[in-house]
Amino acid sequence: DLEGSWVSSDLCRRLLACDPKASQKDIQKYSTGAFTMFHAWLRARLQHNLLAVADSTAISQDARADLEKIAQEGNSPIVFLFFDTPYADCVARDAARTPENQVGESVIKKQFSRLKHSRGWIRKANNVYVIKPEDCDKLEITLTSVDLRICAEAIDVIGDVHGCLDELTELIEKLGYKKRPEGSFDSEGNVWC
Repeated sequence: DLEGSWVSSDLCRRLLACDPKASQKDIQKYSTGAFTMFHAWLRARLQHNLLAVADSTAISQDARADLEKIAQEGNSPIVFLFFDTPYADCVARDAARTPENQVGESVIKKQFSRLKHSRGWIRKANNVYVIKPEDCDKLEITLTSVDLRICAEAIDVIGDVHGCLDELTELIEKLGYKKRPEGSFDSEGNVWC
């Protein structure tokens, strides 16, 4: 998995709550402090030229702008990945989670509503990719305007892959990355974005 490079807003909430088994509903009150931690964690990874995958629901323009600013500060390109998972699949995946990790159908419904209202800027942005489940096997990501021999170590990517760790891991492995013992991924000559 991507444990070493995964920066999770939910984990930040749990750390603030000091209760790894607290329910998703119970940890929501820690969101403000959690995002302070989340942004600091991303900055720290980028300062060390480490891959940073931001796991948050960055649907709003403000959330997206915060992540873009952090990437700019770290001289890192940024790519947003939105996995366009059908509503019924999200509800089923949530129901399959352990009780403390379930968000509930009302939260999923709220996120789907936010995503619907955000489709305009998502379509206009040149660094946002909406990935449908049927496209995951065909997905190929390439960079054409960057000399990778010069800056491959400086390329970090932040994407919103909330709840789709398995799909993201599969894509990264298809791109040729090898999992290191500590959980991060490494590749000779490839850049993950």
